Amino acid sequence: MVQTVLQEAFYKAESLPMSKQEELIDFVEFLLSKYVEESLEEIHSIPHPEPSEKQELEAYLDEQIDEMDAAPERSMTWEEMKHKIVSKNEE
Repeated sequence: MVQTVLQEAFYKAESLPMSKQEELIDFVEFLLSKYVEESLEEIHSIPHPEPSEKQELEAYLDEQIDEMDAAPERSMTWEEMKHKIVSKNEE
């Protein structure tokens, strides 16, 4: 649709005097900016899905892993810590 409008505008602009060509170009630019603005508003109005429980759990586990990696000393092995985190989430 936009491409058709642009083609028609440029086709008609060729037969116009220079001042009218400039007016037409300004008008087409205005229409395109409105089209882009409305398209962006439409895109932003689409609701974003909430993260699933699995994604939330994965994020939580990633945070816990990061905390463990940052800890100066670890008294548990990775498998022990993983088991502790998973069992804590199941409660």
